[in-house]
Amino acid sequence: MRSLGSLLKAGYVPQKGQEFYQAYSDIPSLRFVDIEKRKRRPTEYLFQPGSHDNLDKYYLWPYFPGKPIKAVQLVKVIPFFSTGKKHQLVDGALRYKDIICFDEETIYMFPTFFKPVY
Repeated sequence: MRSLGSLLKAGYVPQKGQEFYQAYSDIPSLRFVDIEKRKRRPTEYLFQPGSHDNLDKYYLWPYFPGKPIKAVQLVKVIPFFSTGKKHQLVDGALRYKDIICFDEETIYMFPTFFKPVY
């Protein structure tokens, strides 16, 4: 799965209050509070992308490498599939007839669209 650091370099902007996970953990370990703005008084933030040590160890969703994905939940709209509903994978891929096929590699490549369910 693409890490938070990789997504930020590609132009991803986290939402206020969004939580991030480390590998092999269901418990969030990082929370995005807000983008730092110039203010008179300095404010402490839980997450500042520019000053954080290593954002390559955080992920958008719980991530368990080596464990097969059973289903996928869509976060954004994709034609022929309903958003927010769990879709079971058939032979390790999300399929719609012969038109659309998203395999496990594609699911991990686009975590802003797919939330894996183990």
